[in-house]
Amino acid sequence: MFEWLSGNPDSTFWLTVDRISILLSYVVVVSVVALVWQVLRFLRHRRRLRRVAGKSRRPQALALAFGGGSIRVAVEGFLANAYEVTIPVEEYAGDEVTPANIHRHLEKIRRLKERFQSEGVTELHLFLKAPMALALAVGAVFTNWGEVKVYQQSRAGGYEAWTTLAQAKAASIPDELTERLLETLDRSGNGI
Repeated sequence: MFEWLSGNPDSTFWLTVDRISILLSYVVVVSVVALVWQVLRFLRHRRRLRRVAGKSRRPQALALAFGGGSIRVAVEGFLANAYEVTIPVEEYAGDEVTPANIHRHLEKIRRLKERFQSEGVTELHLFLKAPMALALAVGAVFTNWGEVKVYQQSRAGGYEAWTTLAQAKAASIPDELTERLLETLDRSGNGI
């Protein structure tokens, strides 16, 4: 009755099953590699967030508030509780952002960045109350410059660190894997 199941192992049925199992094994291997890669990216991201911790030679916070109101007091309170050192806060409060005036605000923010660079600021803690379009533009202004840690207002109140603005060009996968391998060896004490 089920001769095709228990019969000749060289039958078309068994060859098809064998090929499908080989394809599935490749899918599993690729999935595991992708998972490991994502975990390593997450861990690297968390390390980058911890590294920008107000401990460098000249930290600075920038509170950008648009459309009325100030976030300076909230930012100062958060930083005082989050870090052991005092991080000076500079606030730029602008009027409502529109497509007609966004470039004027961005130019003033670029001038702030240039001033921070000339003063030797080594890390920037960025807080922003603004429309999303302006947030993206501010990110473009500050990317590729030092360590910039970006904070988001949490639902529970206060702020929480979300990300850093890193260089626009990501490292190639072989370079990234080599860097992670060396970091792992350094941490385990078996450095090369």
